[in-house]
Amino acid sequence: VIAHGSDDGSGRGEAYVVFGSTGASSSSVELSGLDGMDRGFRIVGVEGEGAFESVSFTCDVNGDLKADVLVGVPHASDGSGAVYVVFGGETYPALGAVLSLGQQHSCALLSNDWSVKCWGANREGQLGLGDKEARGDEANEMGVNLTDVSVGVGRTAVSVSAGSSFSCALLDDSSVKCWGENEDGQLGVGDSSARGDDPGEMGVELPVVHLGASRSAVFIASGSSHACAVLDDESVKCWGSNGYGQLGLGDADKRGVGGAQMGDNLPAVDVGVNRGVKSVAGGRFHTCAVLDDGSVKCWGYNYDGQLGLGDVLHRGDGSGEMGDALPVVDVGGATSMITAGRHHTCVLLENGAVKCWGLNGRGQLGVEDLESRGDEPNEMGVHLPGVNVGVGRTAVSISAGYFHTCAVLDDGSVKCWGDNGYGQLGLED
Repeated sequence: VIAHGSDDGSGRGEAYVVFGSTGASSSSVELSGLDGMDRGFRIVGVEGEGAFESVSFTCDVNGDLKADVLVGVPHASDGSGAVYVVFGGETYPALGAVLSLGQQHSCALLSNDWSVKCWGANREGQLGLGDKEARGDEANEMGVNLTDVSVGVGRTAVSVSAGSSFSCALLDDSSVKCWGENEDGQLGVGDSSARGDDPGEMGVELPVVHLGASRSAVFIASGSSHACAVLDDESVKCWGSNGYGQLGLGDADKRGVGGAQMGDNLPAVDVGVNRGVKSVAGGRFHTCAVLDDGSVKCWGYNYDGQLGLGDVLHRGDGSGEMGDALPVVDVGGATSMITAGRHHTCVLLENGAVKCWGLNGRGQLGVEDLESRGDEPNEMGVHLPGVNVGVGRTAVSISAGYFHTCAVLDDGSVKCWGDNGYGQLGLED
């Protein structure tokens, strides 16, 4: 969700929904129209491994007698992105909570005190409560009985991001802390030991992710077993699992498992000379970024063409593949938002059009066939059809699920396409 108040301080404003994704990765958003606003907030939607995601209904969730949009499915075991936002309103909207969902756990950032609470599976300590006991599966475990995640004395969170079996928080001092599973170094603390599964590992004892001297994080995104942070200098750094080059460092080596792999020793992803990163999205094993000129670059796993480069060659796992050598994805226009599913990618163009490429076995690309796009020449750019979201309609937000995709349109409606085996499209069939 991105929301902002008006320049005159009246509190009136508008909001855009960015709702989760599946496939144990994440998506985030940057809208150029909000650049320079002196107030506002960004919420990163994070994917899970589950089969449901991204359906919605309307209700009054915060008691102001205005219609709100709730995104997500109650009572689902895992999956993606349940968040809500109040559209417009006479006063600046006060969100009760924002959610980020991992494979089998969820985390909420509460706006009344910016505390973090997590529940669900906890085998790796991903709930950050100092044990391995699940929460939320028995009576009297939620609400006031659910302990806050301790992120440090005097510290609060401004964003949360749940990966497959780990969680990260962007704190109010622009530092990042992660907890849970750490086999691939996804916690970014220089070892492979889980955090949060034993007493004495959270709070001030939980190390910050060192991103480099004098560098701070702008937002965070968690993948299946890797994470990325966009920094204040518009660079992006990624750490954790790297089997397909999803960290964009020209090799397939994990980062974050060794003591000398983080901080200034962790290279920024080379996206090209004099280029900066505005937003980043992670699929299961691939990563994409919107650059400061509105162009898109993707790297990592590419068996299904999810990198959009007209072939099935992975990028980022070998030398000489990044930087200016990494082709720009031809999406046919400037991009304002990007999201990644398990093996497909979608962009929202500045003109409100939606285009998707990659795996299409369930119709998740929205082009009325089951043919993948981006894995062969002449399938991108002008050859890549836009998603038909209705006559005269444009999109204001998109989110890719495991095998499906949803968009919020300019009239506030939601349309979804792709796999519907669990009703994740919200079409009552």
